[in-house]
Amino acid sequence: MLSLQDIIIESPRLILRPFCIEDAQDYHNIVKNVDTMKFIDWGPLKNFDETLNKVTSIIQQYKNGHCEWVIVHKKHNRVIGSIVIYNATVKDIEIAYIISKQYWNMGYATEAVTALTDFLLSNKNVLSIYAKHAIENPASGQVLIKSGFKIVGVLYKSFKMKSGKIVDCIQYQKNKRLVACVSQSSTSTNASRGIYYRLKIEARARPFPVGSLQRFSPGVPPGIALQRLPIGNPQSGQSRAAGERLERSEQYFKHG
Repeated sequence: MLSLQDIIIESPRLILRPFCIEDAQDYHNIVKNVDTMKFIDWGPLKNFDETLNKVTSIIQQYKNGHCEWVIVHKKHNRVIGSIVIYNATVKDIEIAYIISKQYWNMGYATEAVTALTDFLLSNKNVLSIYAKHAIENPASGQVLIKSGFKIVGVLYKSFKMKSGKIVDCIQYQKNKRLVACVSQSSTSTNASRGIYYRLKIEARARPFPVGSLQRFSPGVPPGIALQRLPIGNPQSGQSRAAGERLERSEQYFKHG
């Protein structure tokens, strides 16, 4: 069983750490934005009290093993998003993230997703990580591909837009073959050499204490083949239709 809620992950520009109640105002500035929350089913949150209740609930769930972090911009010392993992007790887990619109198109989402997933795959108990996005949200697909994920299929009519429209989701996978991990302890601070994480070894408190420092190589082995998963009921024709949509989505991401 993974125990991740007390872990701090550090990348060149970001820190991923557990929520604290003081994060509520910064977080509200993110989750009240309609564009930021367009593909998030629980938002936007209209007033600060709703956000405060959300943050409080996340913190209370930590004792039950919930794993969710705020994404903090180092230079600005500001919360710019959040990232969460599901099914943390099994070998295949799923992630989702939110990044403030103010910080879109600057590589922060890719950096946060890469830092978290490379860390998770360094754990011998984690074999694969999954993520998905609505087919109408191709920007998230670009983030996942840049973070080392590969398209593995299409989830037919699996996401309901706020307009009521039900759309397909593209599913991605990242596994140990895509991550080269350097497990030796290191005291290097040269961020250009890779992604770093810090293990918090004491109870949550501010400031967060730092434990061992380890480094990950960003290298990805070449020649990783696309894995096609059976989707839907073959007798109903859903698998063929899903395969056609997968081919179109691959073409989109190749040329988009």
